[in-house]
Amino acid sequence: MNNKLFISLILSLFLVFVFSAPNTNSVDESDVLVLNKGNIDEVIKNNEHLLIEFYAPWCGHCKSLTPHWAKAATQLKGSAALGKVDCTIETELAKRFGVSGFPTIFYFNKGQQSKYNGGRTADAIVSWLRKKVQPVVRSISNVEEVQQLISNPSETTVIGYFNNEMNNHFIKIANDEIFEAVSFVSISNEVAQSLNFEVDTIKVYSSNNNNNNNNNNNQFLAINSNVEALEVYRFIVSQSSPLVVNIDQSSFMLLAKTKLPFILLFSKQANKQSLIEQANTWANSFKNRLFFGWVDADAFAGAAEQMGGSGRLPAVIAVVDAFKSKFIAFDETKELNDENVNAWLETVIEGKAKGWRKSQPVPTPNDDPVTVVVGSTFEDIVFDKTKDVLLEFYAPWCGHCKSLVPIYDELGLQLKSVKSIVIAKIDATANGYSSNVEVQGYPTILFFPANNKDTPITFSGDRTVDGFIKFLKENAAISFNLEDVNETDKDEL
Repeated sequence: MNNKLFISLILSLFLVFVFSAPNTNSVDESDVLVLNKGNIDEVIKNNEHLLIEFYAPWCGHCKSLTPHWAKAATQLKGSAALGKVDCTIETELAKRFGVSGFPTIFYFNKGQQSKYNGGRTADAIVSWLRKKVQPVVRSISNVEEVQQLISNPSETTVIGYFNNEMNNHFIKIANDEIFEAVSFVSISNEVAQSLNFEVDTIKVYSSNNNNNNNNNNNQFLAINSNVEALEVYRFIVSQSSPLVVNIDQSSFMLLAKTKLPFILLFSKQANKQSLIEQANTWANSFKNRLFFGWVDADAFAGAAEQMGGSGRLPAVIAVVDAFKSKFIAFDETKELNDENVNAWLETVIEGKAKGWRKSQPVPTPNDDPVTVVVGSTFEDIVFDKTKDVLLEFYAPWCGHCKSLVPIYDELGLQLKSVKSIVIAKIDATANGYSSNVEVQGYPTILFFPANNKDTPITFSGDRTVDGFIKFLKENAAISFNLEDVNETDKDEL
């Protein structure tokens, strides 16, 4: 996974706690161990299973984690421990444990340190630690105990009935890190008969099952040696979720981890019900192929536009690959009806979807030394795999961009005869562009090598003609000889 893309602006809107941090003064943290250089070694020694959060009091993410950390500590009391270190005070401990950002969380098992890689909700923390503390699959042979479990599940529970060979495979699946806040249970013959289970099958029980409109719930999934954790995860999500999920930080990640495209529906709260009723029809038609989520356009203001929408509501955005920030907006020039949406969703699944994108008119002619890119021509020019493309994202009002114009024009003129290189510019305020691009200021100058269009290289050299040429010679996928170019220019003169 490309971490730079993962922490891009769009994902941060959903995966990071973007709202104002909660008031932590009212949180009961009595079960969280307060650690310092005087007691940390003893605590690590005396706790077989221990999570330690290294935090800073001013950190918004740390503040948002506080109630979840405290709740998890209380739920795990007696089986595992949670502690915290204030790194603004315990600076030596921060250095000793290699803390470079906040919050940093480490797991200690019998003194051995490793990085915590679970979620940051109380349920996710508890689920992650319980898998370390107790068997990942709990065996139950009492009918009444299972009936009580499934009648009021406190968390999503997967119950399976297996022969010995498949039970081992079930345990292997359950150990996969993809599962957070999910418990796994294996039942005996007697219990299986009472629940009408067939051998080597699983079923999902969740508190959401009776509170959603997904008539796909209460199905069984057959387990064999070819079934992998991801297939089981998708089955769990489909069984424990409504047809249209309310999107927040955790549910966005829930859908992202299916590694299937999912559709985000943006609207105001007042229009939520009518949009969801319309979307339920689409979700039923594409069940098990696409997931759907509703987004409060006020709570996540600007998200639809960042994902390619025009800003008009309702907006429909396909998240093709959340981890690579690949989004496609439904063409807003078309009516949002079943026929148009269903046809578009088919293209999303097939990987052929095209969506609406803000764009200035295509300039004609477009043969100046610096090629002008607009929203509608972005892929054709920038993603041309026969060209190395240097692209400036500018704003017309930007003073630095204006100062760069004569230098950039001269660069384009000097390299005009190099057929493998395109020197280009795009008005980033008036045109949409690919979602794998992150523009944090103006000008942003990115290089798209011919052999790798997915991961552009940020230009960080001297903003001079010589500085740009030096950068291009070092990074061009297709080599070129500037001396030969200059000789050609002289001949033409």
